[in-house]
Amino acid sequence: MIQRLTIVVLITLIFFTLLLVPISHQVSAESTRAESGNLLMTGPVYMKDINGHWAERYMDKMLRKTIAYGFLDQTFRPDQPMSRLDVAIMLAKGLGLETWKTAEDSLDKLLPFSDLSTLTTEQKRYVYIVSGLGLMIGDQAGTFRPHDAITRDEFATLLVRALGYERETESDQVDTITLPFADKKEIPQWAYPYVQVAWDHQLMIGYEENGVETFKPKRQITRAEVTTVISRIDAMTVSSADDPVRIGSVAEVDASVSQLTLVTAEGQRYVLSVRSDAAVYVGGKESTLTQVKAGMRAEVIIDGNGRVSYLEAGYTLDQPDEILQMVKGTVMDNGWNSVSTNSENTAILRVKKDDGTTFNITLKSDTSVYIGDETSRLIEIQKNARVSVIVKKESDGTYVAKEVRVFSQTHM
Repeated sequence: MIQRLTIVVLITLIFFTLLLVPISHQVSAESTRAESGNLLMTGPVYMKDINGHWAERYMDKMLRKTIAYGFLDQTFRPDQPMSRLDVAIMLAKGLGLETWKTAEDSLDKLLPFSDLSTLTTEQKRYVYIVSGLGLMIGDQAGTFRPHDAITRDEFATLLVRALGYERETESDQVDTITLPFADKKEIPQWAYPYVQVAWDHQLMIGYEENGVETFKPKRQITRAEVTTVISRIDAMTVSSADDPVRIGSVAEVDASVSQLTLVTAEGQRYVLSVRSDAAVYVGGKESTLTQVKAGMRAEVIIDGNGRVSYLEAGYTLDQPDEILQMVKGTVMDNGWNSVSTNSENTAILRVKKDDGTTFNITLKSDTSVYIGDETSRLIEIQKNARVSVIVKKESDGTYVAKEVRVFSQTHM
């Protein structure tokens, strides 16, 4: 998993590298206008145009974590282009960079852009963050162009830099990554390695139409697409102590009084009230609290009043009160060699945590495996993949995986 502080340090280190890239590659000359949302329209607010959308779950989750936001007319406008301003704000929020804010009276002096007069003080603070860290810069005319759209190749470049993957674009290994897109020749030369790395980490994927996969590098990236990517990044980062997210096993559900009891991997027990307007997903599909059962693994987002505003429940555990642990780290071996198959039709996955601790984790035939958001197989997990594994500790001290989720895979 990626530490938020590590991201900030990496961003600072690559600042001078960014300055070597022509400004024309930071802001597209062909950009068109895109409407920007309102920062007040976040949290558990009703958005009338996201129900049934392919990205509904991601938009719902990011809204309730106050990372995403919509418009005053209670729309999110998921299929409209996202403005540079909204990309800047959501990226800063998603990476936890808000501590880089500065005093209101010094903002106008510190910001070198001439086209920010219509922005609120809060919006200017986020522009200060991303521009001060070198993530997004302006053009030769000294403008930031906050209400311009951003293309998919530009967004891929921004993502790779923001997550500290810049070095991978300069490696000889990037040449071994074969993009599957039929239109890859349309990707500009300067953006090609960034698209390669973004795709390799499954931060961005393409479109499939009539069996043909394309990337559409010059298409303006939509608000739904950006929110989905930010949701993936959010899942990759280690939460802070004040993060409103709790993950654990459901010990008890009483839908009649909208109450949920959750037990975390650390053994903490939470009795939580569930809001009447809470977003509930079971197995990745929109659902209701009545469909959440004791023994399911769940992730909840808690609002400022201590109530559940978002609930996502998954597979059922063997016992309602069994305690789960999350192991986050790097796969030590490659391909089939990453597992040792034994006579009981199980396999051993070796994972090294960031603190150096090694876990030998047993995987069974019913272990769920995901690469990004897609269901996958154990054989697809590669050496040095960054993984998050939900495990149950057995009485004999062994760890059995309930779920393996791959967040990134790199070619070493």
